[in-house]
Amino acid sequence: MGDSRYVVAGGSIYKQPEAPDRRFVDFIHDFGLITLTEAWLDAEEAKPEKDRHQVVRWMYTFVDHTNAWKAKLGEGAAVPPIGAGPAWLRFAYDLYLIRNNAKLEERLLERLRNNYSFQGARYELAVAATFLCAGFDLHFEDETDNRVQHPEFVAVDRKTGLKIAVEAKSRRYQGVYDFQDGRPWTPQDGTDVRGLLQQALRKKTALPYYVCVDVNLPPAGKTPLDETGWPAQLGATFEDMEQFAFGPDNFPANGVLFTNDPSHHILTDHMDVRGAALWQLWRSPVHPRVPDPEPDISERIRRGYFQRSTVPEDWPPQ
Repeated sequence: MGDSRYVVAGGSIYKQPEAPDRRFVDFIHDFGLITLTEAWLDAEEAKPEKDRHQVVRWMYTFVDHTNAWKAKLGEGAAVPPIGAGPAWLRFAYDLYLIRNNAKLEERLLERLRNNYSFQGARYELAVAATFLCAGFDLHFEDETDNRVQHPEFVAVDRKTGLKIAVEAKSRRYQGVYDFQDGRPWTPQDGTDVRGLLQQALRKKTALPYYVCVDVNLPPAGKTPLDETGWPAQLGATFEDMEQFAFGPDNFPANGVLFTNDPSHHILTDHMDVRGAALWQLWRSPVHPRVPDPEPDISERIRRGYFQRSTVPEDWPPQ
């Protein structure tokens, strides 16, 4: 309308002024700021930089880097990518993707604004966006019932009504996501997700069950992913769980999706397309406790993860 664009998301209307010059990715940046709220951002900006919430530091690192390069090369120039860009924009895009689920947004925002609980909530947000992109609506089990550990949420297929249970786990290391306990990661640690996977597989549900695990590893650099040994280690961990920890004839989960997005490890460093790319690894048991639903949904989930990770640059054609 005129020089402005109006975007409807989650029952709200957002005005984007000077729309002819602003892309979809610019709206996503603004949407992230709006969702976090001006009052919360002002409170964070009043703190010394080192004490600010990490997502605010991501945003400022990305904006300052972009503005510095535009001032140097001009508005139309390509800005060299750094890790803070995808770290911030994927976060904001995930918030946009869940905007139509007010209960989910309310549940996550409180934890996302708390720096201590941010990492777990951040991965739950990514997994929620993944399943929304895969064609599911999200619902929650009764968290007041403390007798049983419930999965994060129940995903309901929009077309068939199929219900599946979903769990999200993120590996912690000292110094990553502002986590202060434990110790720093070393290459000798490898993937090290056995404990997390065990916790997830012990949760009880009568539904087909899918587990997502963030391995939280740094970029592979110039080493091809297969040569890092990480996929092989994850595969071996899954096989050990299947054969020995839980048994091959009654495995608790229908599928496990291991994921890694290294952007937050290299906020100010150049994002090499090969060494810093996000990746995923899917594993399915031979005999899950609950029969696999038909049709098989593993490809939808994997595609959904990459879809929510890829923020569109521009608006779809009119």
